Amino acid sequence: MEYYESLEQPYAPRNNPELDTVEEIRHIRGFDELFEGVNLQAAFTIYGNERT
Repeated sequence: MEYYESLEQPYAPRNNPELDTVEEIRHIRGFDELFEGVNLQAAFTIYGNERT
């Protein structure tokens, strides 16, 4: 949790496996570096195979 609190725009992690928006995935540590330049809306969905 210290990592998230030390960011330029700090926040408390939700600690919830479900995301409400695709943009929320960018808050995951290291995600931006791995997927730099990727159109998130085209590449990811917040809905898994089980969700209705």
